[in-house]
Amino acid sequence: MKISIVILAHNAVGYVFKTLRSLRQQKGVDYEVVLVDNGSGPFSKVFLYFCAVFFGTQTFIRSSTNRFFSPGMNMGARLASLESTHILLLNSDVEFQDAHSLASICRVHVRGATGLRAIDNHPVTIADGFFFLVDRDLFNALGGLDEKYPWTRAITKLQADLLRAGFSVQAIRDYQRLLLHFGGKSGEAWKTVHKKVELSEVASWFEGVPPVTVIPELQPD
Repeated sequence: MKISIVILAHNAVGYVFKTLRSLRQQKGVDYEVVLVDNGSGPFSKVFLYFCAVFFGTQTFIRSSTNRFFSPGMNMGARLASLESTHILLLNSDVEFQDAHSLASICRVHVRGATGLRAIDNHPVTIADGFFFLVDRDLFNALGGLDEKYPWTRAITKLQADLLRAGFSVQAIRDYQRLLLHFGGKSGEAWKTVHKKVELSEVASWFEGVPPVTVIPELQPD
């Protein structure tokens, strides 16, 4: 398994630094980092470039505008190394809690996708989108994230598509010993494009598909 970790950053550079610092400490996993500067401000642009150099990021991409979640993540995934077998869509405001956290998650991954935090009744149980590990060939075959949904519902839809295609989607419910997710640190620009997706539409995505598999807890190795 070789993972291309795509991190989408829009300002909040202190949290990006935390994310990259804790990621560099991970052991037992072959990975590269694709860092996408998603239309950050002038100071943040300079700092993100510094982070990319300091932490040895393999690929650094700069977008002149904020492309928002699904277009930005797709842009990063397209530039992943040809040798990568998996894509990890990772928020820029997380912090791994143990040097083996990522390896522990990879150990339980089965073909399909694995996420952290099980969210119930949305309208079914789904995995949150701040950490989403998916087999690269499946991600590509399904067209990546649906850019019709520029915010996180794109990951919800991808989960339904994977399940409908006969693959697994897992959600680790108690994940905090592996990873901290600070949440909401990239500002509120998303509100300008965030279109509310009715739960009835989301429910239709999951009609006739198996449920997301919930893993109650996973300890670091």
